[in-house]
Amino acid sequence: MKVFISWSGPQSQRMAESLKSWLRDVIQTVDPFVSSLDIAKGDRGLPVIATQLEHTSFGIVCVTRENSLKPWINFEAGALSKAVGDARVIPCLLDMPVSDLTGPLTQFQVVSSAHKDDVFDMVRALRDHAGLVDLDDDRLRRTFNAFWPDMEADLEAARGMQSNGATVTPPRDPGDILEEVLVIARRQENVLRTIIERVDSPVPMRELRRPQASAADKTDSRREVVDELIADLDVPADRALTYRVITDRIPEELQVGYDTGTIDEENADQICAQIDAFVARRGVHVTIKSADGYQIIAGPGKETVLLAPAVVPGGADGPTTTEGAAEALDAPAAPDTSSAG
Repeated sequence: MKVFISWSGPQSQRMAESLKSWLRDVIQTVDPFVSSLDIAKGDRGLPVIATQLEHTSFGIVCVTRENSLKPWINFEAGALSKAVGDARVIPCLLDMPVSDLTGPLTQFQVVSSAHKDDVFDMVRALRDHAGLVDLDDDRLRRTFNAFWPDMEADLEAARGMQSNGATVTPPRDPGDILEEVLVIARRQENVLRTIIERVDSPVPMRELRRPQASAADKTDSRREVVDELIADLDVPADRALTYRVITDRIPEELQVGYDTGTIDEENADQICAQIDAFVARRGVHVTIKSADGYQIIAGPGKETVLLAPAVVPGGADGPTTTEGAAEALDAPAAPDTSSAG
């Protein structure tokens, strides 16, 4: 597998050339390209680099304080991301912490060469993209550890080189870093709130179909679990008004609403038995409600509760009493169902 190693400046070049040799020792099937070693004298550099990028499936960018904001290193990183995708481009920092990195390179998953585990994660990502299923983590770790002292020494030598750059990326002020963390956290909170509001809103269901997939192919997505529950109940599926997944316990708690008359005294016991079987198989908490007041609450290791509609003495026009509003048919008292939605 082709690996493009990008560099700019003497320190970065030393790092890139060391990585080229070291990566072939750790994962013998990779073929790293470094322009300082792999472009023959007299060849035009840019066409060769463009050709290499066309056949590259993974990129490593060697970043230093001297080059992190230089146009060439950011140009090559952008070209790599277009060729192989952002997920397969890893900036590897030589002499600066991740928190000091700014500019376009921050869009990628950055690793620090000063941390051995970070470098191992980079090598493991390289293995995964190469599809080396026979090279498990234990074998990879043993090979990595065997050759790591050589790489560590080369990295330390590169850090000790004198920088020729007139300007370098300065250390960031801690206040700036905290402000950036706060901005990112607020953005994530806004995104999460939007997702929760969408998931927590009742969704009208016009048509329900049970997924036709084998057990091996079936996934436990929220919609499929709810659809499976509705399909398992011996009531008309088209009478389900809405369904909702409890957002703070996704996907352990499910709630389904039905039209008036879907559940009654004649079929309630049968539906309870079907829900019990579903709960035992899926290990989820289930609440079933009908528009006219029937409610079934079930969960793993708990006794299933069946609640009847409120009692309206004196006919439909008479006053509604609250004494029978939570009258249980199969339980002595209604439990606290606030956590079920």
